[in-house]
Amino acid sequence: MLINLQYDEDKPVCWAICIERRPGGRVPEAPGQEPDDNNKHHECMNAHQDWEERGIPLPDKYNPAVGLARGAALRQAVLAERAAKQAARERVAPPPREATP
Repeated sequence: MLINLQYDEDKPVCWAICIERRPGGRVPEAPGQEPDDNNKHHECMNAHQDWEERGIPLPDKYNPAVGLARGAALRQAVLAERAAKQAARERVAPPPREATP
């Protein structure tokens, strides 16, 4: 569990509590969680706990190895596209010059 504090006139004030594990149980949904939020903290923490305690494989969206591989593939695609554009620019011949008498 993580507790985030702010100090107000030397008094600690709790502004967030983050549950990361609940051994033998499930991390509950946060109050006020948006239903259409794609990055739900409790789902990620429960997936990691299931992997640690039961050996259930992590879903791709919570698996850091998959994320790194996707990021590397995207980076390679962007670099290849930039290189292709640069090569296309370099292959274009300049316009002909006017002949001088």
